[in-house]
Amino acid sequence: MTAARNSVSCGDWEISFTVQGEGPALVLLHGGSPGASGASNFHANVQVLAKRFTTYVMDFPGWGASSKNLVSAGTWGNPLEAGGKAVLAFMQAVGIDKAHLMGSSFGGAAALHAAMLRPDSVDRLVLMAPGGGIPRPGTAGPALSKLFGYYAGEGPSLAKFAGLAHDLVFDKSRISQAWLQERYKASLDKEITANPPLRLPPGYVPQPAQALCNDPRLAQMRSSVLFMWGANDEVQPVSCLQSFSAIPRQDAVILGECGHLPYWEQADKVNELALWFLSRN
Repeated sequence: MTAARNSVSCGDWEISFTVQGEGPALVLLHGGSPGASGASNFHANVQVLAKRFTTYVMDFPGWGASSKNLVSAGTWGNPLEAGGKAVLAFMQAVGIDKAHLMGSSFGGAAALHAAMLRPDSVDRLVLMAPGGGIPRPGTAGPALSKLFGYYAGEGPSLAKFAGLAHDLVFDKSRISQAWLQERYKASLDKEITANPPLRLPPGYVPQPAQALCNDPRLAQMRSSVLFMWGANDEVQPVSCLQSFSAIPRQDAVILGECGHLPYWEQADKVNELALWFLSRN
């Protein structure tokens, strides 16, 4: 059953979402790759999770059917923090006092920011390879640069998207031409190409001290966290997990033969683990 799509005004943002199920609130937060959306990321998860939770699947500002203004055009704000603020604004707009958050990549980093910004509003976190970690030297490949550079230079192309897509998964044979075409087409939205939600300012040089994993607020986090990480992740290598060690209450699962998209590549296992973690006493 497909849930009806809704939209809610959240200050400067218009956020599109679906909701289904009954029980405690659970908000699913998609990743930041070009053409992503809540529905495209979590189609293999939401029906299972909605059997125990009131499950909200939102599109972040900048993606999907939401407004395309994650950060203001022409500025270089922190998109991960903006994502966290969007989550909290969405929860307030739809009347959620407290929720579990389940996020992948960009969505996982946004979930961490939401938990740091408003601890009383966030219960447990399921994080799949969240952004903002620091890999050990020699373990990072070019995939993350491809993601941030997708709209740069000559702009989007099917070849650029295909190259990035093949870095996202362990089993490359799972990538169909239909999926490539669908996601590539979604990435060409004129509002997105005019103001890409993930991009780097000219001359950007990474500052490890400013990375999310080094935020001192992580050490005071009240939320329990379950990390799930693909052993073969080429975007956020599994070595990034150690950089989040300051979080006090955490469990971690490394998924074999899995890349950057555990919710799709290992959907049954992800669903089972998420239900266990979010439902346990």
